[in-house]
Amino acid sequence: GYYDIPELDKYEFVICNTVFLLPVYREIHKTKKSFLWLHDPYICVKHVFDRIKIMKLDINGLENIYAVSNLAKDIFCKVASKDINVGILPYCISDHRCVHEKTGKIVFALVGMVYSLKGQDIYIRAISSLSQDIMSQCEFWIAGRYAQESKYYKELTNMAKKYSNIIFLGELTKKDMDNLYSKIDVVV
Repeated sequence: GYYDIPELDKYEFVICNTVFLLPVYREIHKTKKSFLWLHDPYICVKHVFDRIKIMKLDINGLENIYAVSNLAKDIFCKVASKDINVGILPYCISDHRCVHEKTGKIVFALVGMVYSLKGQDIYIRAISSLSQDIMSQCEFWIAGRYAQESKYYKELTNMAKKYSNIIFLGELTKKDMDNLYSKIDVVV
């Protein structure tokens, strides 16, 4: 079928980690233990459900649907149906006390793939509105995968070039992310 995935049999279960995979999840769920893990903003959920209506897909009776937060759950339920049971499975960041050397600066970080829906441009505009006194006490990190040739990334780097304390970290490994979180004071 359309959603055949090579070697699916060798996996114990499948995690579909975005609402965009809902049609795939719907098919895989019929034959394989699977989970749908939601974190998407309203505009993405609405887009997917508009497509589902056009495709006339039946999503009733789906199980093992989780969201990273009550907000993500409420967005999904608002757009989808109140009858769909959605649990909470928080983002997989270990909940432990972070102890790290302070640099004397407050570290803010926006973590996630760099693209317009994530709002890195809004983050940089907010930073640029700070007073020089406050700005000198802070560092602003942007961590996540990006394409250097993308128009959006070029706009961001152009906006940020006059601020030495706005730092693009790029895509990081899980180990590097754990280390990064131990150095962040405020996750945006």
